[in-house]
Amino acid sequence: MDIDISIPNLISLVIVSHGQGSMVKDLLMSFKKFQPATEFEILIVENTDSNITPVDLNMGMNVKQIFSPQNQGFSANLNFSVNHVSGEYFCIVNPDVIFVEDVFPKLIHNIEHNNVDIVAPVAYDFEGNLQDSFRDVPAPIDIIRRRIFTQPQPIIPPGKQLISPKWISGLFLFMKKNTFKSLGGFDVQYKLYFEDVEFCCRARQNGYILGVDPSIKIIHNAQRKSHRDIGHLITHIQSAKLFYRSKTYLKERELIK
Repeated sequence: MDIDISIPNLISLVIVSHGQGSMVKDLLMSFKKFQPATEFEILIVENTDSNITPVDLNMGMNVKQIFSPQNQGFSANLNFSVNHVSGEYFCIVNPDVIFVEDVFPKLIHNIEHNNVDIVAPVAYDFEGNLQDSFRDVPAPIDIIRRRIFTQPQPIIPPGKQLISPKWISGLFLFMKKNTFKSLGGFDVQYKLYFEDVEFCCRARQNGYILGVDPSIKIIHNAQRKSHRDIGHLITHIQSAKLFYRSKTYLKERELIK
């Protein structure tokens, strides 16, 4: 299906980097290769001293770099960024994402014509394996199972129809900026992990529709640091405890019943 991409509204991509200059550069190079026809700006929010030089940013694109006022978590940095972007559309992108096509025409089409408020492409790894970037809301036992057992590869329903998940990974989220702001952004209590679960649950509870478009894709070079680093594992556990004690999760349990 041909999508009209002559949409004048600006897209703001926000990348939160914790000194991940090499990954950000790879992301920008892939983005430039499949540069969208729509207008865009890219904001890199550095949470630590940057290892991205001005030369690295001089790639013929509308890229700017700002530093967060203090060392803070992913959620706080995203909320900080929204006051520094101009676009009608707000796109959260992890530094370890690689573009392999122009995903934005269909993302915009889904919001403008398919009654979706927050949308994402499907994520694959470099070997072509589908990643579980969209799921049902995990119960506490699911977190334990994922640590012990090998997880089966997710399945895309036949027909490539829009998928309506319970939550979408924060590695890539596309929405109108006003949607993000009306929800109050991400909960800053979450420094890392579960902030996307909480945000998506809260969005649905407030009447917003989530969607994943299987006809478009990105590559995600997942780091999975909580599987290898004790500090990230502790943060993951703390975030899980925070989520399962939250009003958002308690309300979600009532909706599931």
